Amino acid sequence: MLIATASIAISFDFVSKIWATTALAEQSQKIGSITLRLVYNHGVVLGMGAYLPAAAIVVLTASIAAAVAFAAWRGAVRPPLAAGLIVGGAFANVADRLTAGSVVDFISIGRWPIFNLADIFIIAGLLLLVFYPNATEPAQKVDDVRSSARAGE
Repeated sequence: MLIATASIAISFDFVSKIWATTALAEQSQKIGSITLRLVYNHGVVLGMGAYLPAAAIVVLTASIAAAVAFAAWRGAVRPPLAAGLIVGGAFANVADRLTAGSVVDFISIGRWPIFNLADIFIIAGLLLLVFYPNATEPAQKVDDVRSSARAGE
């Protein structure tokens, strides 16, 4: 589930950024209260950290995503869908930084900073972690429950 979700998130983000760089290069588009406008974000969340070297941002982002993936693989992050969204979104933005030195952002909803699908996936994954029942239950308890179920207790 983790790998499939991350792969799908990366694919959707990749396609959306290709579309944005071609369709929005000349002018913005308005769809209801959403404005689609191409910008290149050299910082991290909400544009913060734009002064940091791109390599530092890549290493930090990739390290956090790898830690989430490892924790999910070990059963410490549930549901795996949440981890897949976080990991996929993070690695999609890392791929942008590695290829272009910045992240393609294009979705604007008023006073919020402009963002992309990868950012939506990361936020959705975090919300799933927060609101999923027993999401923070230690992996040991999960293993104990599985062992008990197998033993017929």
